[in-house]
Amino acid sequence: MLIDDINYSIKQGNKYLNSKVAKENVSDLERIQIDLSPIIVNVMKLYAQRNVYEKFEDLDEDNIKSIRAYLASIRKDIDMDKTDTIINNMVQLQNRILEEKKYLTQIWRNYKNERISSYANLIKALTNIIDDGKLLDELGTLKTNIDKAEVGNDKEIDLVAEYVNKSKALIKTLSLDEETEEFVVNITSGEDVSLADVKESTMNWLKDHKLLARIKLVI
Repeated sequence: MLIDDINYSIKQGNKYLNSKVAKENVSDLERIQIDLSPIIVNVMKLYAQRNVYEKFEDLDEDNIKSIRAYLASIRKDIDMDKTDTIINNMVQLQNRILEEKKYLTQIWRNYKNERISSYANLIKALTNIIDDGKLLDELGTLKTNIDKAEVGNDKEIDLVAEYVNKSKALIKTLSLDEETEEFVVNITSGEDVSLADVKESTMNWLKDHKLLARIKLVI
């Protein structure tokens, strides 16, 4: 991959910079140009990440616009040998990159929670009446892998889609309507539910699955 090749070149360049020969011969501007290489790699990674996330969210442009502006300024200042200005802009650029990384991480976490939480809660609530142990194990493994991913790529987003699709298929086998799904999630997550909220279809479903005796009423 291009980024891997660049990372290798950066490591080789840093080895040279730390050598005695470099300390005697490399100018401040040359050092700055080499220090810029890992920053450029981080920017490339951010752009790749944004391309993935733009598939499911309209992303804020403020940080990325600032990153472009700092890169443009640094490019001009290198041509004019403005070392102090370059160093200051590099610090500001790295701060913006860090802010963008945090922003994208939050976007990923929100996406995971939105797509998975309701299904995970429902599956957990229905575990005792689901006969498909193999599918439950698959869902458990999928969720574990998704939870480990701090920042999602295409592969990890596909894992979310797979989890949702398998959950939908499993729930469909239980003949749950929307009101019954909501009822089951609410009572198993500690939400207050009144008898007025329980629809006839939900009562019939609870009866069919021999769950009425497990539900207690509190006044």
